[in-house]
Amino acid sequence: MWKLQTGIDVPLYQSQNGSLLTGGVNFTYGKAKADIHSFFGDGRINSAGYGLGTSLTWYGNNGVYVDGQLQTMWFDSDLSSRTEGHAVASGNNGRGYTSAIEAGKGYALGNGLSLTPQMQVTYSRVDFDTFRDPFDSEVSLQEGDSLRGRIGVSLDKETTWSAKDGTTRRSHIYSHLDLHNEFLNGSKVQVSGVEFATRDERQSVGLGAGGTYEWQNGRYAVYGNVNLLGATRNVSDNYAVGGTIGARVSW
Repeated sequence: MWKLQTGIDVPLYQSQNGSLLTGGVNFTYGKAKADIHSFFGDGRINSAGYGLGTSLTWYGNNGVYVDGQLQTMWFDSDLSSRTEGHAVASGNNGRGYTSAIEAGKGYALGNGLSLTPQMQVTYSRVDFDTFRDPFDSEVSLQEGDSLRGRIGVSLDKETTWSAKDGTTRRSHIYSHLDLHNEFLNGSKVQVSGVEFATRDERQSVGLGAGGTYEWQNGRYAVYGNVNLLGATRNVSDNYAVGGTIGARVSW
């Protein structure tokens, strides 16, 4: 999976005590590939999509922050069966919607270290057009909603220094521990009138670490992270491992 995102963030209001409200818009384009393995056969999904997003963030002068995000994606997907050796659906149109709000408060520990308890609630919904496979079976999505809560804490270390050319450089490394809870009932797909339901365990624990390195007064940056998410029950059947690497240029 890869994606390209561009956007703009602007200050909307700054109070005399140093609190700041910022807003932003962004555009995203990306592609993803998923290989599916099951008792019934193997397959692949190739998707490409684009999206628009908005954000609104409040930074208090006491370390408190509140961040809101809205994102809409449009994508088309090609589904194929490796077991049967042919396409199942081509150019299937789908849509995804996500809204999230996060709040936290940072506590300075000294020497560039900080501890930030935080909580987040995320609602998302996906949908795709009904289609018929080569066997004339109708496939439709019945439910695709998720309401997920997260509480956790992050430990951050930030270092800033001056380069030989007089510009500022900065490094930021962090680790986090989170508890997640899914409040809804997963997804349901209907195939020729038969309903198939998928739902992960409701509670899961997440661990992660990452970092960012900036130079030229923050104009350029590279970043990366790794994350592990495992259910509190049946973890061997309910876990995910992921990572991200990327680069950022600011104007």
